[in-house]
Amino acid sequence: LPPRPNPARNLAEVAFELPSEMAVELAVYDLGGRLVQTLANSRLGAGAHSLRWDAQDSAGRKAAAGLYFVRFQAGGLHRVSRLVLLP
Repeated sequence: LPPRPNPARNLAEVAFELPSEMAVELAVYDLGGRLVQTLANSRLGAGAHSLRWDAQDSAGRKAAAGLYFVRFQAGGLHRVSRLVLLP
C-alpha cells in the first residue's frame, strides 16, 4: 500500500487489493493538510488495483517538491503513507 517509488519524481503508484467490492477513497495531501488530488472516490471491485499519481494537482499544475501524504480509506481500513516528491 505505500506509494512506490518513494521518493518519486514524476509518477508514484499505489497498489492495493480489496477482498470484496467497496467504497475506496485515495487522495494526496500536502504538508499543510490541503487536498492536492483525489485519485479515487468510488466503489471498486474485489481484487488487485493500482492507481497512479502524476505529481500534479487537481488543476493539472506540477506539484512542488516536498513531503506529501497519501490517504487510503476502504471499508474499515484507514492508512496514511508519506511520499517524498523530488524536483
